[in-house]
Amino acid sequence: DRLYAGVIRNGRLWTAHNIGVNSSGTTTSPTRDGSRWYEIGNLSTTPTLIQSGTVYDNTSGVRNYWIPSVNVSAQGHVALGFSVAGTNERINAGTAGRYAADVSGTMQTPALYTSSTTAYNPPSDPGGTGGRRWGDYSFTSVDPNDDMTMWTIQEFCSSTNNWGVQVVKLIAPPPSSATSASPTTLNTNTSNVNVTI
Repeated sequence: DRLYAGVIRNGRLWTAHNIGVNSSGTTTSPTRDGSRWYEIGNLSTTPTLIQSGTVYDNTSGVRNYWIPSVNVSAQGHVALGFSVAGTNERINAGTAGRYAADVSGTMQTPALYTSSTTAYNPPSDPGGTGGRRWGDYSFTSVDPNDDMTMWTIQEFCSSTNNWGVQVVKLIAPPPSSATSASPTTLNTNTSNVNVTI
């Protein structure tokens, strides 16, 4: 239930957390973990939900997404990083994103960026009813050099009974190409001219 690593950007709070969901993405009779993210505005008065969404598995493969962190670039694009494991899958690091123009409340298809083939069942940590501790290392950030490139650092099973962290660079999409300009040409040494792109 705890919200992770909130970040305020342009007066809006972005944060994410684990949530139990079913194959429809609702919380009724949960059978898997999803990563829910939020954009909350109006922070100086009464906070209001701008949009939210959940990354979850809607198949019978029962893939779990948990320990998420989220951030947003200057372009308004969003990246969400998390750990991923499933009924027939080892623990990997993954990410999903959304462009600023995407439909509100949606993320694109998640992608794994590690490919673990080993199990994490360390004898020194038998776990309990809540399982084993996991996820202290989930961080998604915007590169201060360009305010567009994003980075996510997620935990995964690096070898039998060992964990590691993997960093991935998420490259910002290029800006849109101009399709027209008015005026289409300017004379040399012309000043104080408005150009509409």
